[in-house]
Amino acid sequence: VQANGASARYDEPGVVNVVTKGGSNAFHGQVYEYIQNDAFDAKGYFDTQKSQQRYNQFGVSVGGPILKNKLQFFFAYDGLRQHSMSTDLELIPTQDMFAGKFGSTVIKDPTTGQPFQDNTIPDGRISSFAKGILAYYPASNGSYAYGTNYYSMQGGKNNYGSYLGRLDYNMRASDTIYGAYETTDPVGTNTSWISPATFDWLNVQTATNAYVQETHTFSPTLVNVARFGYNYSNVFVTEAGAGKTNYTQNLGVPLVTPSPAYDLPPVVTMSGFAGLSGYQGSAAFNPDGATQRVFQYADELNQVIGKHSLFYGVEADQMKMNASWVIWNNGEFDFNGQYTGNSVADFLLGYANQAVGGIGYTYGNFTQWQVMPYLQDDWKMTRKLTLNLGLRYDYYQSPNDSNGHAGVFHLETGSVTQGPYSQQYDTLAPRVGVAYALNNNTVLRGGYGIYYSTFMYNELQFMLAHYPNYTLEW
Repeated sequence: VQANGASARYDEPGVVNVVTKGGSNAFHGQVYEYIQNDAFDAKGYFDTQKSQQRYNQFGVSVGGPILKNKLQFFFAYDGLRQHSMSTDLELIPTQDMFAGKFGSTVIKDPTTGQPFQDNTIPDGRISSFAKGILAYYPASNGSYAYGTNYYSMQGGKNNYGSYLGRLDYNMRASDTIYGAYETTDPVGTNTSWISPATFDWLNVQTATNAYVQETHTFSPTLVNVARFGYNYSNVFVTEAGAGKTNYTQNLGVPLVTPSPAYDLPPVVTMSGFAGLSGYQGSAAFNPDGATQRVFQYADELNQVIGKHSLFYGVEADQMKMNASWVIWNNGEFDFNGQYTGNSVADFLLGYANQAVGGIGYTYGNFTQWQVMPYLQDDWKMTRKLTLNLGLRYDYYQSPNDSNGHAGVFHLETGSVTQGPYSQQYDTLAPRVGVAYALNNNTVLRGGYGIYYSTFMYNELQFMLAHYPNYTLEW
């Protein structure tokens, strides 16, 4: 770990270098298991039954020779199986309320300002939208008087398997090569108390990483290292019913135009009661996620001349990102009781105090190149004094969306410039470092550098969420 003052060989001031374990001329291995279980736990005070807990983390690794002194291998597997359940308590409208019967609670007719007869909304006045939403609610199974009237056991799962393989090959005295391949597939699920077939939550975080490095020794003072790397990631949050039916059409939600694959019921909130909002209220912003592929090409030549250790290098990365971000594309309707005096009655009649919907498509297929040449000189001037002098050039191409949707909206002209930002070319990055040994126990260090940081790619969604590609209507 280099916490600060990175040389010109690196684009960021803080660097974490990871070394993959390799095989050797002897066989070695291990097996491990870590376990948690509710058999060792007590029941929670409010639980109707003991919360389930299953946690198993386990793995195996082995390494050794294929051809002694020539070819070695290493393999590892790591797995996780985590299951848990706990009591969920909710306050939902009663079945009488959903039928329009509010008992002693006075509700007004917004069209006349007078109370409904018997505080009951006629069935013919209940909107088709409300009837469609009611189908997702379970029947209450507890007492409304105690503040919660629906009890259920809800659980989650977090499972993955991670595989790593590496080969090291000593081709000759002057050439060595190694390569590694790693893949992991964590998938998290959480059940929902509302219509599980539609609102159960799914979080996918699969990834693959592969790389090859070849080291060629020209002489004891001249060594070249060539690398190729590939990284794939799929990070996606969605719900079980996404894209399974045309919810917006079936429920009569106007204007919004979700992509068919990401169509879900809209968010519905009712003041004082649990609403239809998906897992942890996230339905307004999912399905949400992206697949990203990064191809890395790098070469570095290290030359030692006297007291100078010189590095000449270049790295070229290509990023491909296919992403879709839901930003209220399925709509949201909020009911607070301002029209009838009761939020559930407002909902039944279809009188929302606030409605919001995203119109358009917030998906993009981005490509970006990053090209970064550099020079670095680590100069040991004296036994106590070392200077680190470097210069790099960081070219970060403005990502291009093949759909032509991503761009910068210029308020003063009403025009759009394609690409998330204006291209920069003046990105020279000098680095200077110094280390001076006061004595055998004390070293003074200092440094200066200019660094250019690329952005968080999730921010590309804000390049898509603008007119004319997308508008948010309230």
